[in-house]
Amino acid sequence: MAEECSSYVTNPSQQLKIITQNIRSIHANINSFLTLLCRMNVDCEILVLTECWLNRYNGLIPSIDQYTYYYTKNLLNQNDGVVLYVKNIKSYTVEEPALQDASCLLLKIGTDKAIICIYRSPSIRDISKFLQSLDSLLADLTSYKNIVIVGDLNIDIAYSPSSNQTSDYLDLIASHGMLPAHTIPTRETACLDHVMLKTNLSAVTIVLHSSVTDHAPVLLCLKLKTRVKPRSLTTSKTNFSTLDQAMITTDFQPIYQLTDANEAADCLITTLIRLLNNHTSTIKLPSNQRLFQPWMTMGMLRCIRNRDAMHYKLKQNPSNSVLSITYKRYRNFCTKILKKLKRDYDRTELREAANDSKKIWKIIKRVTYTETPNTPNTDLLNHSTSPKLAVERVNEFFASVGRNLAQNFSSPPGSEKFTTEMTSSPSTLQSFVMLSTDEAEVEEIITSLKADSATGWDNISTKFLKRYTQILVPLLTHIFNICLNTGTFPRHFKKAIIHPIHKTGDTHCVNNYRPIAVLSSISKILERIVNKRLMKYLEDKKLLSPNQFGFRRGKSTSDAVTKLVDCVVKNIDMKQKVLSIFLDLKKAFDTVSIPNLLLKLEELGIRGKPLEFMKDYLQNRTQCVKIQEHYSRDAPVTFGVPQGSVLGPTLFLIYVNQLCDLKLGDGSIIAFADDTVLTFSGDSWHDTFNSAQKGLNTVLQWLKTHTLTLNTDKTKILTFSMRNSTQPSDTQTVTAHSCLLPDVVACTCPKLERCKTIKYLGVIVDNGLSFAAHIETLTKRVRKLIFVVKTLRNVAEPQIMRCTYFALCQSLLNYCICAWGGAPKTLLLKLERAHRAVLKVSTFRPNLFPTEELYKNCKVLTVRQLFVLNTVLLQHHITPYAIITTRRKDIISQPFRSHYSFTRRFPCFQGPHLYNKINKILNFNSLPNVSLKKKLSTWLQTLNYNNTELLLST
Repeated sequence: MAEECSSYVTNPSQQLKIITQNIRSIHANINSFLTLLCRMNVDCEILVLTECWLNRYNGLIPSIDQYTYYYTKNLLNQNDGVVLYVKNIKSYTVEEPALQDASCLLLKIGTDKAIICIYRSPSIRDISKFLQSLDSLLADLTSYKNIVIVGDLNIDIAYSPSSNQTSDYLDLIASHGMLPAHTIPTRETACLDHVMLKTNLSAVTIVLHSSVTDHAPVLLCLKLKTRVKPRSLTTSKTNFSTLDQAMITTDFQPIYQLTDANEAADCLITTLIRLLNNHTSTIKLPSNQRLFQPWMTMGMLRCIRNRDAMHYKLKQNPSNSVLSITYKRYRNFCTKILKKLKRDYDRTELREAANDSKKIWKIIKRVTYTETPNTPNTDLLNHSTSPKLAVERVNEFFASVGRNLAQNFSSPPGSEKFTTEMTSSPSTLQSFVMLSTDEAEVEEIITSLKADSATGWDNISTKFLKRYTQILVPLLTHIFNICLNTGTFPRHFKKAIIHPIHKTGDTHCVNNYRPIAVLSSISKILERIVNKRLMKYLEDKKLLSPNQFGFRRGKSTSDAVTKLVDCVVKNIDMKQKVLSIFLDLKKAFDTVSIPNLLLKLEELGIRGKPLEFMKDYLQNRTQCVKIQEHYSRDAPVTFGVPQGSVLGPTLFLIYVNQLCDLKLGDGSIIAFADDTVLTFSGDSWHDTFNSAQKGLNTVLQWLKTHTLTLNTDKTKILTFSMRNSTQPSDTQTVTAHSCLLPDVVACTCPKLERCKTIKYLGVIVDNGLSFAAHIETLTKRVRKLIFVVKTLRNVAEPQIMRCTYFALCQSLLNYCICAWGGAPKTLLLKLERAHRAVLKVSTFRPNLFPTEELYKNCKVLTVRQLFVLNTVLLQHHITPYAIITTRRKDIISQPFRSHYSFTRRFPCFQGPHLYNKINKILNFNSLPNVSLKKKLSTWLQTLNYNNTELLLST
């Protein structure tokens, strides 16, 4: 029995514990498996689940607290798949070897242990290819002293195997020094779930009696030479009842007497940290409580134990029909009750979180297995002989990356050309005034902060600030006004804690991690006050380029993509040859030159105390790296705008503002922060490529002057045309002249790669602007939601299901739909079917439910209607309201006269066309955006498919 398992595991801290289970659908039986782990009371480091039916769930893997999961991507059939869960293991990697006719994950621990996790489907009778590839895999692992094969191989090795295939398999693994750790039957009388060992370590193998599936789980315990130190889970608990009293009785009056910003901030933060520490205690979570499911009851546990006892009796007497019928009825009863308990628990959780949207979405992600686990950054601790030295090296890399890239440029910051360029700006007569703040503004900002934001080095959370708003607002207002009046940014606000988050690639390479900076919550309030005033000044004075769409109110990624598409389409319609260069900058935010940035700020009219504030804000900043419980020392940051800050993105826009307004001849620039696209056109491809080369040379010169580096490997070219036959020859390209000597024939600078598709701001753009690749990818993403809503519909109320649809499904469809939504109907057909499937499953409708009635009952728009809605809203935003005095009162927005039917699919044509056509019916030109959206959505829901298509026809 599972409860007896712990008695066979001696000295668990010195053992590596691995459990393998054929789970027969991970989503159907994961809760039963977790219950088994609780009953075992053995803290396993490695969980191996086979026959997971991954093809049915589109990669949605249930997460288990404290574990990091990995799963096979190459699947042979719908029942295939291996899922591996790992925790409390240092220095490991996970690979997916190309094992023939089987799913496989390879876990390497250090340099001496390799665990091969396999599932081989019984549908493939011939095992010769499997054995050949297994032989090659084991040959590659000869340097590992300890090798384990676990999983369901569907080869019976029980007792005296008579099969030739079984003998071949056993002979093969024996040739690599491996032997079976057990031959006990794991399914009926066959031993299909194997544990094969090559090791000098003491090992214990336990086959458990369980009815999770018809396969018995197998537990392997390897005795290690060193102790396995489980990561102690602790939580901090603040006693708010005593803290409330302490906050009330604390005398903050001395802070009001201070006139130095650093002293006042230091006094306040020191006092708050002391109060928090005095009333906060650290609690260690017991290991036996970590995996216990909150919906499990003691009565249910007794039922499960009774079920397993009946299953054991049945295995001893398989011919007893009475016992078989009794067991199956009781098993089905237990399964039904188990599912009901879980469903009722989830429904209660959702109902109690009805007024907390953040909590609702956390529950929805847990229920639907859409949580995104972070890849642990513990591999970075192997960069040195000790974790302390390792975090120091990682911190040095992140702190110096901007400086190292900037040192590659020979031109010093603030060169003569740069100064001349700056002083020619027309903004010199304007000045930025940084007005003082008041208590109402400070309180409003604190209220708007996210309650669950990570805390900075001072451990003062936004939850704490919200709780003691009445006490802290007057104090913060006083300190912030000192900062604004004296041009000081307190030194305590300049320290950041860096959390490395893995992006892609090798987990041991620090360059594959994104440094997420966590700053003090109080510093964000001051930054918001300044950023609000700075952005208002920049927008009111029209100092930011209209080609810049990043971090600006009223502008979005959708606007940038739509403008790019319109620019290309209009040039094609004028019979021009068009190409775009998609720039990729290396560590753009980290390589900003602070002296250059200060010059730009001054030129834009930020002088006096505001400029002193910005200078103090940017200088003398430090950061440290945190990995698990290890902290590095503080390192100075001398380049770049502060990551994770509020002011940082705005300062970056100011730094690259002139880039967006460069004169490129026949070229134009569209930018979203550092995601920049250069578009060029000409009468012939030769002229277009020449224009592109000259324009890129200009941009490269500007980047070099401003210490920004172009990543030539990721910078791509896309040449646009209506037909493939009119594409340019492969010999025509553009060169990234780092030597800045384009006339030299022997130049060895890299040539930019031309591609057929590229992903820009989340949209896959192709050279024919068909958006076929994007629609195909979007269809797959929508199709994945079918399982999500099918899981959620059993526990969520209809109102929550509707909110989930809008948040998960319609948000995907709405994103940049103005750019791609006019695609041919044949391309949209699969997407529309996937969309309808989501609606049918979420509302318990049958598969053949009428389409028109489906949309009417759900009160949502079709994909095509969403395109109409968003295109009209976009056109309404750019069309000023005016009283029409001409005879053609049906023409509100000036139409675009196209030469090709190709052009009529895009916003530049469909925007004015739909706006004028629908306005003639609804008369909405004078309505605000919110009213227009509501009125237009209601009207579109009354249209059927054919009437919607008639709107788009010309």
